[in-house]
Amino acid sequence: MKHLLLFATTSALLVTASPAAVVLSNFRGPMTTTSGVKGTGGVIPTPIAYGFEFTVGGGDYELVTISLDIGTHLGTVPLTVDLFSSNTGPNSATFLTAMTGPPQPDNQVATYAPATPVTLSDGATYFLRLTVIGSASSYGIHRTSTAATGPWSIGNFFTRPGSGTWTGGGFSPETMVEITANAVPEPTATLLGCAGLLLALRRRRA
Repeated sequence: MKHLLLFATTSALLVTASPAAVVLSNFRGPMTTTSGVKGTGGVIPTPIAYGFEFTVGGGDYELVTISLDIGTHLGTVPLTVDLFSSNTGPNSATFLTAMTGPPQPDNQVATYAPATPVTLSDGATYFLRLTVIGSASSYGIHRTSTAATGPWSIGNFFTRPGSGTWTGGGFSPETMVEITANAVPEPTATLLGCAGLLLALRRRRA
């Protein structure tokens, strides 16, 4: 009976667990310039926000981390990061979760994780928003001329002053980003695992 319980537990883990994978990355490309808030002082709209879209490919995933190559900023201005569903664009995006990570990154690779678990659907588009509340900042995400690799794709970059309308920021889509996620098992894989377990139970009783 102990062996049977061990087999059942192992089978369930094999069916439901899968290692986190890099699903979108262009970190290996050479850094060029930055996209985002690049003020050099003085008054800027409060808050000012910017961000980019990405589209999921290759199945459904549980988001693990999003890493950004953040440029130098002025002073100690806090930066908040949030994730939205954005199938119809950022102006009508739906909030999904806050992202936890460095509150004031300074010229570093900053890694953010969802505050609450979120499943991202195959073929759906999402928007990562970065918000600065302050009077001056030069926060920016480094860019590269190298196209991103992985089953996901990166989309347009947007900016929004104050509470205005999101507009395309005029930046290339090669914002430096690396996203890791866990693939969600297909229902057929789960059914096959259950079928194998039932077969083992039947043979054990026989």
